[in-house]
Amino acid sequence: MINHKIMDYSSKHSKLLQFIFLLVVFLLLCQFITPSENNFLWRFPSLIAGLPYLINDSAEYLMFDWWPIEVYDPEIEEFEEKPLIQQVTRAISASILFIIGLIREIILGGVKTIVIFTSWDFVSENKWARWPALPWTVVASGAILLGYKLQGKGLAMLAGFSTIYIAVFGQWEPSMQTLSLVLFAAPVSFILGLSLGIWAYKNRKVELTLNPFLNVMQIVPQFSYLVPVMVFFGIGDHAGAIATIIFATPPMVRLTVLGLKRVSPEVIEAGRMSGCSNWQLMSKVLIPTASRDILIGVNQVIMQCLAMVVVASLIGAKGLGFNLLLSLNGLRIGQAIEQGICIVLIAVVLDRMSLAWANKQTDYFPVCLLSRSTSILSCLQHFS
Repeated sequence: MINHKIMDYSSKHSKLLQFIFLLVVFLLLCQFITPSENNFLWRFPSLIAGLPYLINDSAEYLMFDWWPIEVYDPEIEEFEEKPLIQQVTRAISASILFIIGLIREIILGGVKTIVIFTSWDFVSENKWARWPALPWTVVASGAILLGYKLQGKGLAMLAGFSTIYIAVFGQWEPSMQTLSLVLFAAPVSFILGLSLGIWAYKNRKVELTLNPFLNVMQIVPQFSYLVPVMVFFGIGDHAGAIATIIFATPPMVRLTVLGLKRVSPEVIEAGRMSGCSNWQLMSKVLIPTASRDILIGVNQVIMQCLAMVVVASLIGAKGLGFNLLLSLNGLRIGQAIEQGICIVLIAVVLDRMSLAWANKQTDYFPVCLLSRSTSILSCLQHFS
């Protein structure tokens, strides 16, 4: 009888008994473990303390010694051995810098893009060889028209106020430098995230493989991306763009998978019954049906890109983030506030525009209401 009561009590209060047992073990360990560096119960030996040094040596070997190849050097007009990884990363960096510079010069003007295809002597001899800058009024008018098209007067007024504020306070050039970085990083993140999301949707094993990497990429602090990017790609706008792409891609992948999974099976079956191939089913049925979730992913990509503006400035990305960092280091509070407000305004305008685009519904079936004053002929003319 007593044993039955004990068993019944222990089953009802198992959590309490477990807590008491763990508390007793904790107190015994505190009482009997002697403080000593040689006692492994007091200080566990640092068995993998040398792992960071091993990683440093491995990265240095990859960048400067692994797989040397013959590369022609035009300066000395001879071939010389250079490591493969270094050449690949430098080629990627040069390509990214060229695209960012091209976008930047379309907005702000310049000669660097022309020099790439010609020379500095050609630009010096021909004063017309210069990319003209867009006036701020053109950029402001474009933003106002786009805002009006997407959501009406409210968004148009917000876009106009933001561009005028940026121009009046003298932050136009750094703001356009920041915008050029976003205009490169956001499309790349969108294409990469959409491609990986479609692949994960079509292959369950790919989704299970990607999930841990996506979790790590979203959990790891933003500063952690900077060191490996800086080691392999150097310092500058290209390094900031690569770090931004790494940070901004995971939300796009997840929202693409979510949107495609939410497509009704009836819609997919209707597409198959219509004779769609796999490509047609994806491009003309699944993606259009999941367009709202995918466009929400675009919105998140833009927001993540702007969230990296200040962080990317630590590895040489030009723009408002770099100027804000200098202002904070110099305790120039007024300039820091101006630049911070500019970043906020750009973020708000792009956020509102992308959300308005995501929420904009396409009317696939226009309805013609018949009334006493509406004839069948006018209705037919409406559809034609």
